[in-house]
Formats: sequence, structure tokens, C-alpha cells
Amino acid sequence: MVRTTLPKSEATRARILEAALQVFRERGFNNSTMREIAAAAKVALGAAYYYFDSKDALVMAFYEESQAKLVPAIDEKLDNCRTLEGRLKAIIGHKFEYFAPNRGLMSALSGHVDPEHPLSPFSNETAHIRDRDIAFFARAVDESGLRLTPAIAPYLPRLLWMYQMGLMLYWV
Repeated sequence: MVRTTLPKSEATRARILEAALQVFRERGFNNSTMREIAAAAKVALGAAYYYFDSKDALVMAFYEESQAKLVPAIDEKLDNCRTLEGRLKAIIGHKFEYFAPNRGLMSALSGHVDPEHPLSPFSNETAHIRDRDIAFFARAVDESGLRLTPAIAPYLPRLLWMYQMGLMLYWV
């Protein structure tokens, strides 16, 4: 028998995260409180803190959930593109579409670019997400058949990732 529902604890965690995103969209990240998030999720404040010890933890969960949802979609898009230009448009375009409903939240989070801040896309805490994202660009370059000099080949995926970050920061 295939389980089609989440266990209660996973459902509660998902409900808190979704409520947090809604509160962040409505009130902004900085103006939101864990108490408001708990109320929106219809859980006790202690329960909200049980699953997420801070608003930052909620944002990190949002990043990780987004990455998990983006991976299969971007993999599929890369399977269907052959040129580097098409592959870059597929990766970056899909991300803009995916994050559009959370553009305001992304704008609020754009202030966290300092690599010392745990929510920064350049921090040690987000390295696993960044590395997976850079891997999309590495795949896009590797499978496009583009011939690169050895001096640039190892750096191009990271440069493309940084280009994407610049576009995203400008967009928000």
C-alpha cells in the first residue's frame, strides 16, 4: 500500500512553513513574528519553535524545499535543451517563474548577502544549496558541447551562478 498522506508531524511542519511564507508575504520578513506564524498555522507558539527555532530556520527550510522542488524540473528542462543559451534560459527562467509568488520575501532576504549571515547565498550554511545550484550550470556547460579553454572551464559554472544571482538580486 502506498502512503498518500504525510505523517502528522510532517504535516504540521509543512503547515507551519506554509503559514510562515504567507505571513512573510503579507507583513514582510522583518515585521513578522513567530507568534503570528504560529497563529496563522493554528499551532501553539511552542509547537512552532519545536519545528523551527527561528524565522531564519523557516527561511532555510524554504530554501531547501525550493531546491528540492527545482531539481527535477530543471533536470527535465536541461534534458530538453541542447545549446548553452537554451540551457541558461531554462535554468534562470524557471527560477524566476518558481520564485515569482515569493518575490517580496526574496526582496526582504536580499539584504542578507553578507557571507557571514547564515541566510546569505554565499554563507557556509547555504553551501549545500549553492553547490547543487552550481552543478546545474556545470551540467549546462558540459552537455552543451561548447569548447572551452582549460583556463576558464573550471570557473564558468560558478561565474554563471553568480550571473544568475546578480539577475535575481536586480529582479527583487
